[in-house]
Amino acid sequence: AASARYQTTIFALFLLAIASSLLLTSASRPPRAVTGILSGGGRLASRGAASWMRAASGSSSARALADGAVAHGELLPAELVARVPHREKLVLSFVLAFLEANALPAQLLVNGGYVRDLLLGSVPDDLDLSLCLRECDPAVTVATVMHGLPGFALERPELNVSSVTITTILSDASKDKNVDTAKAHLVVGSPPERIEVDFMPTIGEETYDEFNRVPERDVRGTPEQDALRRDLTIGAMLLH
Repeated sequence: AASARYQTTIFALFLLAIASSLLLTSASRPPRAVTGILSGGGRLASRGAASWMRAASGSSSARALADGAVAHGELLPAELVARVPHREKLVLSFVLAFLEANALPAQLLVNGGYVRDLLLGSVPDDLDLSLCLRECDPAVTVATVMHGLPGFALERPELNVSSVTITTILSDASKDKNVDTAKAHLVVGSPPERIEVDFMPTIGEETYDEFNRVPERDVRGTPEQDALRRDLTIGAMLLH
């Protein structure tokens, strides 16, 4: 039992050392931004190095990542971009067109497990998007963006999004966390396909007061701040 506790302690210290290394690595690298999936290569803005991918898969995509071909702030290889399904490219193009049409200086980022699957060489699923509203007017929120999407789909049929239905805005869980989130169902392409997308803001500093255990969250954080508050691997991957 004593030996097992000793091994557990050593393993915990090893993980702590890795975590510290990743934090220091990412903190020294400001995120770079391009709208790359649609133009041939998104950039990866992760919390740290993705060396855990080395043993994850034997695919060419994973080998490219392990060999350093994909790194923080760098363009994704074309073979990875090609794995993004057409319907999800339509969603990304639609949201970007809405932001441009309304002159909103917001960044659109793909996050979490979707980026993981893409890097592993799998067909990604479960599209989660983050909006960095830091440079937008204070009146612009995830909710106001969501309210504008259904009408925009009707105005711009050439974008191949026939309808947008907002199913939830500010769920009970997000209310407890003071985070503005939304879920939308979009019908895209021809023949039409229905896709569910979750939206949330990039979250920055969290502050507490002595009377409440639930923190106040800055919902206008930078992508880097948002990545730093997530877990060390999957959750901290952002693609812009």
